[in-house]
Amino acid sequence: IFKTPCVIMGADNAAPAQGEGSRPSVCALVGSVDKFACRYATQIGIQKTDGKKAHSPIIEQLQSMVKNMLIKFYQAVKVKPQRIIFYRDGVSEGQFYHVMLYEVDAIKKACAELEAGYNPLVTFIICQKRHHTRLFTANPRDADRSGNV
Repeated sequence: IFKTPCVIMGADNAAPAQGEGSRPSVCALVGSVDKFACRYATQIGIQKTDGKKAHSPIIEQLQSMVKNMLIKFYQAVKVKPQRIIFYRDGVSEGQFYHVMLYEVDAIKKACAELEAGYNPLVTFIICQKRHHTRLFTANPRDADRSGNV
């Protein structure tokens, strides 16, 4: 991964509990700011709603947040990343495609804003909890004594 300059980012958008529609969502972005992904910087944003519609899972100010994070990476490493690995949490299965389209576009626009023609490889990964996936080994000897893979 680190043979070429690479930034690792992670983002989430935390909406308030149901019934608290007028409260804002809090969105956050973290990103590596060194060439071995050991140091990270953060950005936090607030997304208001009118209280009538449901909170959107999309991070509306992602473009500016990513742009700021890329600037921080450049200031620390003195080179632009050629690869962006972007982990996204807080997206329900039915919203994967919509969020991916909007947010990958925002990442690409942030790059283009920094320099015309700057187009690093973007890997966009949506992470989920509550997925109910169970993994088993074909041979029990390949698991630890608790049965873990």
